[in-house]
Amino acid sequence: MSPSFLTAKTIGVDFLTASYRIYGLVEVTSAGLQGVLNDVTSDFLKLREVTMARINIPSQLVREVPTLILLKEHIHMVCLQKCQDLGPPALARGGYERIQN
Repeated sequence: MSPSFLTAKTIGVDFLTASYRIYGLVEVTSAGLQGVLNDVTSDFLKLREVTMARINIPSQLVREVPTLILLKEHIHMVCLQKCQDLGPPALARGGYERIQN
């Protein structure tokens, strides 16, 4: 995660993993969520004010925690409220891909 002096804003993000839907607040820089996901110096995201629900029972909350560390490799899909939260158009068009050796 980027240092706090580089943080431009905090955005609400829904993450889907193999078993859970996780909603939390993520601190992003001016590069948006795309910049955080493409950051190769960190394999995880730190989320705040997190709620979790199972994929098969989305109406029932499993857990609420103040902070959660989420490994990027466990993320299957990301849902944002605004397209602008993804980041600058040039970065967003580039896409997101994790190349593994």
